[in-house]
Amino acid sequence: MNRALLCSNVAFLTIVISASGAGAQQDERSMSQDRDSTNARRLQDDDQDHWLDRLKFSLHGGAEYQFETDIDDGGDFSVARGGVGITARTQINTDVSLSFRIDYNLDAYDFSGAAAGLGVSQPWDDIHTLSLGAILSVDAGNDWTLFGGPVLQISGESGADVGDSIQGGGLFAASYRASDSLTIGGGIGVVSQIEDSARVFPVFVLNWQINDKLSLRNTSVAGAGTRNGLELVYDFDSNWEFAVGGAYQFKRFRLDDRSNVADEGVGEDSSIPIWGRLTYRVGANGRINFYAGAAFGGELRLETSGGSGIANSDYDSAAIIGISGSIRF
Repeated sequence: MNRALLCSNVAFLTIVISASGAGAQQDERSMSQDRDSTNARRLQDDDQDHWLDRLKFSLHGGAEYQFETDIDDGGDFSVARGGVGITARTQINTDVSLSFRIDYNLDAYDFSGAAAGLGVSQPWDDIHTLSLGAILSVDAGNDWTLFGGPVLQISGESGADVGDSIQGGGLFAASYRASDSLTIGGGIGVVSQIEDSARVFPVFVLNWQINDKLSLRNTSVAGAGTRNGLELVYDFDSNWEFAVGGAYQFKRFRLDDRSNVADEGVGEDSSIPIWGRLTYRVGANGRINFYAGAAFGGELRLETSGGSGIANSDYDSAAIIGISGSIRF
């Protein structure tokens, strides 16, 4: 748990970074063009236009498979993942925008053999995660943007108590447009943990257009769920791009009331996925992402209902493959 202290919370707040437009720069570039060419002019010319009439939506989702791998202390497992979500964004005025995002993700674990390192043959199976976030973004002038808002996550195994599966918090951060090609920023976030103390951690923002073809940026497109990381992206042309990236992936969730040593306990799964991604842009508003890679440094952890450690075990690197997509309207 200690080595996951920082990155776990950053991963949890991916929904906020993405919704703010600071972490998913691919969508932000298109949305900023919309704002520059349409919203700003409309706001100046039509004061009676309500912000609800300016709502824009984005649907996103994907599926991923993490192939079977060995648990160091005995047994093996694989994971099938899937997720779907929607983002709503509106320009309240020329300086203020508001975003809402909701995501549902399923992680279906399949353990085979005795998971001896965790003390049980089937530590958990299907994990359901519902994440909600809202971000208010303010153009503060002089190339500064301030953004922040609350997040809420419910993550638990099928049959787990919903009230005991809640995590929540929020963040405040700022980004600075240092030049036409570089935006950087940071801030601070606070989020609660299931059966653990709240965490305080930094938040980072980066979008660097190195040249006409190459960029380095935060991203959240390369996953079935809300995985956030850093990618080096190469644009082949107006339709295709290729990227290599990595992230820290962390999940902490409530277990059901099965009759074993971890009755209503807590589970964790952490790893460092590295991937290659090929994206096809479907018109101006759609994207399809194909990616493959591997998860390294994996660890599973099992705790009691009070958060006391029962057992933990590392697992070998595991191949991953997936597809995701989004469309704006």
